Amino acid sequence: MKNNNNSRHGQKGFYIALSLCVVAVFLTAYFVTTKNSTNQNDSGQMTQSVVNEPQTPVLPEETAKSVPTPTAKATEKPAEKPAKTQTETDATKPSNSQSTVFSMPVEGEIVVAHSQDTLIYSKTYEDWRTHTGIDINCEKGTPVKAVADGTVEKVYTDPLKGIVIEISHGSMRSIYSNLSTDNMVQVGSEVKAGDVISGVGDSGAFESKQQPHLHFELYQDEKPVDPSEILQA
Repeated sequence: MKNNNNSRHGQKGFYIALSLCVVAVFLTAYFVTTKNSTNQNDSGQMTQSVVNEPQTPVLPEETAKSVPTPTAKATEKPAEKPAKTQTETDATKPSNSQSTVFSMPVEGEIVVAHSQDTLIYSKTYEDWRTHTGIDINCEKGTPVKAVADGTVEKVYTDPLKGIVIEISHGSMRSIYSNLSTDNMVQVGSEVKAGDVISGVGDSGAFESKQQPHLHFELYQDEKPVDPSEILQA
């Protein structure tokens, strides 16, 4: 009887211990589960907080660009045209205010004037024609002088004009025809105004029926001009 009671008490104690173990296991599992759940909730809240927290975008720094400073546009003035020279305005009518003074090549009377627009009667050819120079009547052998300082360019004999001497005076050129000699100057000779370069002759055939005279021509920039407008007595 006593053994049965002991056996019952022993079984009862076993079940009590087993129940305590089960409760302990349950409580331990509960607390572990609850702690994990709390940790997960806290982690989720932190993650959600990080996710929900507005992020300030970080923009790449822009390299400062130099902006050109506008400058005032200079007012452009039209280029002024250079004033026309006397040669451009009227090549056939040189100005009387020449820097070089031109004197008469011989002493005498102008009997045939310069004419490029009006025909003049020629006693030699017995017709009407232009006359690019002037004819100055004087005795045969009268000294012919350079009209200005210059350089002798040509000395030659022309079939019609006879012995001819040409002298350069810069943009001007003087021509002396119907001369008596070509031995007084040579090409390249430097002459002064008033230097004797030859004499009046009768070597020219194109005006042979006229009295002894000097046929004189004057050119400016290779264009004939009226010597009587430039020569000074």
